[in-house]
Amino acid sequence: MTLELDKKLKSLLKPASYAYGLGAYCRLRAYASHFLKQSSVNIPVVSVGNLTVGGTGKTPLTIDIAKQFVASGYKPAILSRGYKRKSKAACVIVSDGSTIKASCKDAGDEPFLMALRVPEAIVIVGSKRIDTAKIAIEELKANILILDDGFQHIALRRDLDIVLLDYNEDLTDAALLPAGRLREPLAALNRANSILITKVPAKPDLERLEKLGSIAHTHSPKSSLGLISFTPNHVSSWQAEARLFNTAKLDFLKGRKAYAFCALAKSEPFFTSLKNAGLNIVGQKAFTDHHWYSEKDCQKILIEAEKASAELLLTTEKDLVKLEQFARTASKPLYAIALTTKWIGPKPVYLSTLLTQNQV
Repeated sequence: MTLELDKKLKSLLKPASYAYGLGAYCRLRAYASHFLKQSSVNIPVVSVGNLTVGGTGKTPLTIDIAKQFVASGYKPAILSRGYKRKSKAACVIVSDGSTIKASCKDAGDEPFLMALRVPEAIVIVGSKRIDTAKIAIEELKANILILDDGFQHIALRRDLDIVLLDYNEDLTDAALLPAGRLREPLAALNRANSILITKVPAKPDLERLEKLGSIAHTHSPKSSLGLISFTPNHVSSWQAEARLFNTAKLDFLKGRKAYAFCALAKSEPFFTSLKNAGLNIVGQKAFTDHHWYSEKDCQKILIEAEKASAELLLTTEKDLVKLEQFARTASKPLYAIALTTKWIGPKPVYLSTLLTQNQV
């Protein structure tokens, strides 16, 4: 799409964006005036969310925070909507903190990955967070809650509201859905306690960081500001006869021809990270976010990989959890790149307090 065509399309969609923004404003006013009731629970609640439609790194950060809570002696519960899950049930217990109880299709790709990556954490999906919160606390004895993609789900009160801003996102000309990628106006940042700029590269553009920091401070002067980077860390694959990953060091892939594919809100940063890690990517394919792969999709991937003379297939862990059968039967080995989360500078004060006061 050319820049001129993109501008024309945005202009045509602006009226719909105004209507969307008005709806969001009315909803917030309904809570502010107590017309809609905000519910509370008696344990700490940490929300990880964003203003845009995906691609900021909520899943790896939620996994990282859950791991830190487990290490500090908590029994955390991750509450997610389970976007694009196949189950129609109001609530699905994905993991009770010891056993995975739902399939990837019933759970949704991201909640299922969280359950795999933090087996000690309770993971529940459902559209009403207060309902899943009650199950987590009363039935499964959680003592801390993490709301995955929780910023817009304000029906449940939270103690810490973390909002993520993608380092690569240009917010100077940001527009609301459907003309742009914003779920809410930038002014909504004033609800945040902490704003984290994510996907910060090893050598960031200081001017870009300053601009993002200025936007954060303008709209949320009382919130803390932090930086996060996500770095390719190791290689994952399905382990035979179990819902667990085998892992190997990233060097395992060096020099081998790989065909990469993914289904993310933003695919290009994934492909770029593979190349920056020194991997030999001979072909690539992007699907829409949360895409459920069909048998035809898998065959196309294999055909294109063969044409590119690839020795193996590479994807994300979020995609790998949807491809267990394909991983077992494909004519080429399938691996996923696992990311490690690095906090650049101090964590939000409230998060640090929670972590230190319950250390075992």
